Amino acid sequence: MSFSQSAGTAIIPTLSRLVLALAFITTGYAKLFTAAQFNAEQATVLRNLGVVVSAEDSPVAAGPATDVLPVRLQQAPSPTQPAEGGESAPVEAVDDLRQGEEPSAAVSEPPLAEGTYKAQRLHQVTLLCSHVSWPYPHVLGWIAAITELVGGVLLFFGFFSRLWGLGLAMGMGAAVYLVSGQAYLDAGPLAVAAGAGGCEYEVFNLLFTQLGLFVLALGIFLTGPGPVSVDRLLFGARKKGGEQKSAGEKAA
Repeated sequence: MSFSQSAGTAIIPTLSRLVLALAFITTGYAKLFTAAQFNAEQATVLRNLGVVVSAEDSPVAAGPATDVLPVRLQQAPSPTQPAEGGESAPVEAVDDLRQGEEPSAAVSEPPLAEGTYKAQRLHQVTLLCSHVSWPYPHVLGWIAAITELVGGVLLFFGFFSRLWGLGLAMGMGAAVYLVSGQAYLDAGPLAVAAGAGGCEYEVFNLLFTQLGLFVLALGIFLTGPGPVSVDRLLFGARKKGGEQKSAGEKAA
């Protein structure tokens, strides 16, 4: 086997698997076991989805409460909109009106007071999914976090690698659609490529980081984990035994 063939079937798949594992173990762990800050508007949306949020002691500060989420989310409509008589319409009623439905009879709780709130970091994904009206956004947030952590660990050892490669590729495809792809189009491809400001530079890095992880994960799904893996140890030996048996039958 030539060096090019060896690199394509052994070195590149193994390195791709290890890079994916290190990236997703850390991000999955952060989503599941650390908290992120949210402003009052974001926290109100999360609370209405059934997510537990807790208030910080300090008032809203510029920076973390809104900067942790992409521009697309920061431009989301306010959880309340003026109704007749100057009163605020509940979030559920506003959502019903947007969809052309009658407002629901149940009245949601009032918006949270201005301040900084905390919730599990995975609910940044929940907000993204909620913003594009995907069903069960809080469940999707949990699925994304668990897939990243468990998939990253199993990819490190190369166990069921094609399955986790497909799952992580789908997750990165969704991330490009929800976050970096839209930000890239909103900022303008030429402006992003030119790096006119800090925002454009961050969008460029985010987009191609997510695209790179998508390609690596898709490559694991298509080509396998490489020779240094549990999959090759278990299933490669079984396949080799089957081939030897077939060769013996033909010789007989």
